[in-house]
Amino acid sequence: MITSQLMISLLIILVAAWFMGSVFRRYGLPFVLGELVAGILMAFITTIMAPLTLRWSVTRVCSSEESASFCSVWEDDSTS
Repeated sequence: MITSQLMISLLIILVAAWFMGSVFRRYGLPFVLGELVAGILMAFITTIMAPLTLRWSVTRVCSSEESASFCSVWEDDSTS
């Protein structure tokens, strides 16, 4: 199923690849090298951001008492 979130994600990937390819071509480097660098940068940023957003979303959901045992996994280690 194609959703709006998927379409936005694909658009961001295509625009970033095109932009980096254009920048690399301006400096006399192959266009495809810019596309590869764009993919590597987006993968690196996603790897860093995914755990942070997961933790934020889980702690927002874990405000009730019934899920306290599950939410204790996501608490800060500095409190112990």
